[in-house]
Amino acid sequence: MKIAISSGFADRDRPPPMGRSPMFFVVDSVGERSYTIDNTPNAVNDPDAGVWTAELLHERGVKVVIAGDVDRQAAKYLREHGIVFFEDCRFATPGEAYKKFISGELEPANELPA
Repeated sequence: MKIAISSGFADRDRPPPMGRSPMFFVVDSVGERSYTIDNTPNAVNDPDAGVWTAELLHERGVKVVIAGDVDRQAAKYLREHGIVFFEDCRFATPGEAYKKFISGELEPANELPA
């Protein structure tokens, strides 16, 4: 399962809204590897940045998103494509967010996949 965590933000305690995150740190639990996805083109895009970012993550096979706020249109897209998202999360690093996810400390905004 691929888990995308917003990263590359200046505020060390609160990540930006999903569409404004300049990059995502991705953990692939199946392949046991991690990598980044550049979201800069979407982060500086028009007001639809959230939807463009949701599309990008979906195209890359992401199943879980951990970020700051997720706007309504992006949330709708994520739900329609079976992507679980955690919003209003506070973490200093993607590693900390991943640990919180694994330990069950984060509350999903929609249903987890089976």
